[in-house]
Amino acid sequence: KFNMSYVVLERELEAGSFWRTYPVFSELISINKVVRNESHRLRFDWHSLLDAPIFMSNVSLDYFPKNTDFQRYLQVVARLASINVHYGHGVSGFVPGEPCVLLESGSKYCARRRIFIGTGREPKREPLLEALGGIPYSRFKREMALRKRVCILGNGNAGFEVAQNVYGIAERVAIFGKSAHRLSSVTRYSGDVRLKFLQVLENFHSKLLD
Repeated sequence: KFNMSYVVLERELEAGSFWRTYPVFSELISINKVVRNESHRLRFDWHSLLDAPIFMSNVSLDYFPKNTDFQRYLQVVARLASINVHYGHGVSGFVPGEPCVLLESGSKYCARRRIFIGTGREPKREPLLEALGGIPYSRFKREMALRKRVCILGNGNAGFEVAQNVYGIAERVAIFGKSAHRLSSVTRYSGDVRLKFLQVLENFHSKLLD
């Protein structure tokens, strides 16, 4: 669009690889509502990229789409927009004083002017927690909670997402956080706990959950 020379180096072999794994239980908390008024679209469409050749609604009509839907959307955008991405090019470091990066393959890749680096998500090791039997969010599977007492550390959306998906098969579920949970319906902040995850809280107050 701006007639600029660029290249995107991507470690993985496809666009949007992050969304293959997260969120763990697939359903996103961001909305995908189709509206006729184009000027209001961005208020209800939280996924479509600006100036992209297609909208998220071209891929999924679900109000809360799945992670795989968003990954497929990113792949279609990358292809239709002819984004210059070199897949399978992991960056291991950069060259001080030069606009160059070192690739995991051992070669060097240099830019004409500037380099922008996105580090992505690196798994955080918690050896003490793992020694006590803790399971990171990224490796958790629903069947692990079958007839087990489940303790969830963290009372944000991810914590309530896990609770929502295991309370039906776990013997007991407990959620612990550093502070009281905040509901988005009260704070008006979409990053706080969404109502879609509060079935588990309703069951607790109705004495349907131990």
